Parts: sequence; C-alpha cells; structure tokens
Amino acid sequence: MPQTPEERATYTELLAAKVSSEVDYLRYPGVSELTRTIRVTLELQLMKNGALINARLIKSSGIEKVDEAAYRAALAASPYPEPPPDNDNQDRFEVELVFSPKRL
Repeated sequence: MPQTPEERATYTELLAAKVSSEVDYLRYPGVSELTRTIRVTLELQLMKNGALINARLIKSSGIEKVDEAAYRAALAASPYPEPPPDNDNQDRFEVELVFSPKRL
C-alpha cells in the first residue's frame, strides 16, 4: 500500500526532530545567537537501514553559521530511523528545520 502524504510528513518530521536534537546537543555557534526565526531545508539520502549516504543544503537560511550547523547536525544524527517500508524505494527525504531564538 503506498504511503499517504500525511504518513510521509510524519517520517520527515521524525528526521527533522533527530537533526534538531543534534543541534541542541552540540550547541552550534550562530544558532544560539539568533534574533528571529529562520528555516533551513536539507535533503537527506538514506540507506534502507537509516544510515546517511549524503546530506545537502537545499534552501539556505541566509546565515552561513546556521546552514553549517544544520549540515553538521545532519551528519552527526546518523543513523536515522529506518525509512517506512512502503516508500516507493525512495531514498531521499526533504527535511525543513525551523530555528527560533532561545528564550531565557
């Protein structure tokens, strides 16, 4: 049975959460200095077991340090959860990360 867009969104949200947890854990410079909410979009190419083959920036935040943090966090977050079994053999997943200023 093919995946619905909602099921696919749930998996990409899981990927985004995994990358975001690495950003929080590693406390990258640039991310902690944000004064506004920004978005970065990455493409993750995964093996069937969730291991990362490649990561690339699709849409920049406009802030080099943040883009670099997102990319490095994507590398550090591997392995990822296994892709859903009915994903039409797709191995590339687009992940949007939203970074907001930290509040004290």
